Amino acid sequence: MAGYGPLSLELGKTYYWKVNEVNMVEEPNTWEGEIWSFSTPEYLG
Repeated sequence: MAGYGPLSLELGKTYYWKVNEVNMVEEPNTWEGEIWSFSTPEYLG
């Protein structure tokens, strides 16, 4: 399993990610995952 991501999160940004499942034994061998997102606040208060 590999992990990827930003080194730090910036304020006022929206981040997106998607995970696809791959299984070379079955057909189809790739299942598309949903796109997920979250937003950081404009400022900390």
